[in-house]
Amino acid sequence: MIDSKTLQQTISDRLRKQRREKAVHMGCKLTQADVSAAVGISRPHLAAAEAGHANVSLETIAKLADFYEVSLDYLVGFSVSPFQPLGDSIQAQEEAALTRAWRAMTSGEKRALMEFLSHFGRENAA
Repeated sequence: MIDSKTLQQTISDRLRKQRREKAVHMGCKLTQADVSAAVGISRPHLAAAEAGHANVSLETIAKLADFYEVSLDYLVGFSVSPFQPLGDSIQAQEEAALTRAWRAMTSGEKRALMEFLSHFGRENAA
């Protein structure tokens, strides 16, 4: 069983890491204020979570996982892979890029893409 101190440390380490990595991916500085505004929590609470000094609710961890596009399991240390499970594991960077693009689409764009894709891969679909 994981003790709460270890869990807090794992969460804080991974939150800091994900904020740095998302900043690199976005090509700009990503502050705690930016993240806290995006997920709807206070900046001091995020700072305390990143420092390992705050108990973070499951709801907040889920919001942060969604913002950073990683799995909840990863943030709490139950998985070494930051990718969210998608049924089949992500095998390539191209699949990860497609997943990010999908998440950024409107519902209309998703429907149009699904219609387009329905004409491909029928023989190999499970």
